[in-house]
Amino acid sequence: MDNTPITVPDMPNMREIFKTLRNRGFICEDCISATTKNSYRLVKDNYEAYFKYFIQLGYYLEQGPGYFHLCEARPSQNVQSKLRTDVSKYIPMLNMLTQFRPELAPGYQFKAYDLQMFCDQNDELRAVLPISQDGQLSTRVTLFLKDVEKEGFIDFTTPDASTCMVTSAFSYLKELILRIRLYDQHAKFNLDYEPKVEEPQEEEPEQDIVENNLELED
Repeated sequence: MDNTPITVPDMPNMREIFKTLRNRGFICEDCISATTKNSYRLVKDNYEAYFKYFIQLGYYLEQGPGYFHLCEARPSQNVQSKLRTDVSKYIPMLNMLTQFRPELAPGYQFKAYDLQMFCDQNDELRAVLPISQDGQLSTRVTLFLKDVEKEGFIDFTTPDASTCMVTSAFSYLKELILRIRLYDQHAKFNLDYEPKVEEPQEEEPEQDIVENNLELED
């Protein structure tokens, strides 16, 4: 294990940006939140500094059209396992949304009620919605959309989560499909929705070390 001290750069909102990327995965320029928009601008203007710092913590800061994405950069995590993880996590979301609205793209807005009506007429899609305690389809659709929002692919434009806007992070999903196809062509990669991925056996730094490095004075 490398015991080289991690140098914390004097960058604005470092802790908040790290937490957002860890929790949500994406920071987009077209997010509803003014704080997130400001974070996107800060990372864009200082991308090299943020990239070098996050790589010390074991994370790779990826830049895409209108978004930044944080993913683990462990040496033992090869291309195949990364693709399998993303497929298992994101493809069901993409499948649901693109069947509902094939024209979905960043900036597109839709109503949660319209998705509910679409699922009501589609047994296959209704079956993959999250289960709710009350069993109501409207609740299950809301839970699904909250999962998608948590990942950063949509934002709610109304407090009651009745209207959604697709963010720039949605481009990552489309790019993921392209990556999968290319990998499939060259490595005959077998796509499974629930792949079995062996976790790396390497010892990882304890999380509290990372958090301590990100402590900022109030």
